[in-house]
Amino acid sequence: MFTPKLEKMMEAQVWREAATQVFFALGLGFGGVIAFSSYNKKDNNCHFDAALVAFINFFTSVLATLV
Repeated sequence: MFTPKLEKMMEAQVWREAATQVFFALGLGFGGVIAFSSYNKKDNNCHFDAALVAFINFFTSVLATLV
């Protein structure tokens, strides 16, 4: 699992499945991120929040593969 097959990175199917996983994991189609962001202050650091959500998403996805 932790040995990458770099030749697979050139396949379109891999990128299509990765994009599907991102949309599913973040729930972008359901508007949850937009609703959550409506509670932020005007001067909120949205770049930090986006990086934090991406990291947590990555970590939980890797953790789920180990179970």
